[in-house]
Amino acid sequence: SGPSRSGPRVAPVRLGFGRWSRWVAVAGGFGYLPVAPGTAGSLAGVLVFVVVLGLALEAPAGRLPLLYGGVLLALLLLGVRAAGRAEVDFGRRDDGRIVIDEVVGQLIALAPLVIFWGGAASRGVAAPPVLQTSSGLHALATGPGALVLFFEVVTGFVLFRLFDVWKPGAVRWAEQRFEGGMGVMADDVVAGMYAAIGVALVHVSIADRVVASASALTLAPTLALGSVLTLAPTPTLALGSALAPTPTLALGSALVPASGPAWAAWSGGGLA
Repeated sequence: SGPSRSGPRVAPVRLGFGRWSRWVAVAGGFGYLPVAPGTAGSLAGVLVFVVVLGLALEAPAGRLPLLYGGVLLALLLLGVRAAGRAEVDFGRRDDGRIVIDEVVGQLIALAPLVIFWGGAASRGVAAPPVLQTSSGLHALATGPGALVLFFEVVTGFVLFRLFDVWKPGAVRWAEQRFEGGMGVMADDVVAGMYAAIGVALVHVSIADRVVASASALTLAPTLALGSVLTLAPTPTLALGSALAPTPTLALGSALVPASGPAWAAWSGGGLA
């Protein structure tokens, strides 16, 4: 929505549904911020995105896209009705305080992240720490994947705000084509789709490569340590097994013979 569009004022009317619809329309109060309420509505959408990730912590693997889609669809349908009633309540077409459309548009913009990361977790593919558990998700944690996810969320936020304000092509058409609550929501839905395409391109271009490279660097020392421990009879033999060509030369190993060149080296006598 953003700044109010020019158009005929609608006479304010008190309706039984009015107070509830107004709070939905202003996203619980974000639309009442005096500066940049549209941007505040987009931030509210990001918060909903994070909350859905948190709710999915207890969900079975692969349920995140389904949960996210259900929340998005519910807010879209609720937003159409609430925005239409709020126009009547505020007495202005697409009043700037109505920001439920920004919430929905922002969720659409971030939807590819749910599909990419959530789908990867359900398939057992490398995903950021935030998405790696038996349930398909994990508490937010540091790591290359979480950093990439954060970058993609910021990208989705910026792209959506850009398309929502600029209103290129189909965004402008949707704004002018529909009336009432559908008219309030339609342009932000299309702007969210534009931003979602950009987010998907960014993910395909850089995210997989960054996470794969970082994961390889992280796993290499772990694999090496595991190999060393496998060769040694006990943990105390790990260092020796890594340094010696055979387990019999392991430092402190019970397998070191009591005589011979190997024992001479162990006892400090040196090799003959």
